[in-house]
Amino acid sequence: MPDKVADISIGNLQPGDEWLVHRLWERANSQSQGSIGGHTWGVRSLGRHIDRDPSLALWKGGDLCAVILYRKQGELVEIDLLATDPNHQNQGKMLALFQELIKKNQDVNEIWLELHESNTSALAFYQKVGFQKVGERKDYYGKGETAYLLSLTLS
Repeated sequence: MPDKVADISIGNLQPGDEWLVHRLWERANSQSQGSIGGHTWGVRSLGRHIDRDPSLALWKGGDLCAVILYRKQGELVEIDLLATDPNHQNQGKMLALFQELIKKNQDVNEIWLELHESNTSALAFYQKVGFQKVGERKDYYGKGETAYLLSLTLS
């Protein structure tokens, strides 16, 4: 059951939500400062992820505002996709999802993610949350496009 505060609820994505996530991903990608990254999320790949792996979604009213798709591997959480609808950015919604992610995964030691080097606004947010840059993958998104590897140590 999603946690509800005012008009906002946080819960898991359900089969069929992949279309909503895909639209949110496209809006976030088109409005991002710099590139979100080279991976293109198709509806089928989103559906497989939602069916197989954990997810978190923040809804306001009936609107999907933000999502985190992740995989839990032992004492590690690896985030595969996170996105916030451009109309809901800078309002604390992704921070609320990160807090819920940590609450649901108290048995993990680290959370990992990667992002495109030019996505400076996302990098600033992750560093504010406590992530640290721990590595780089040169040419990861294509020739001359580097991915930053970030880690948040929980224990």
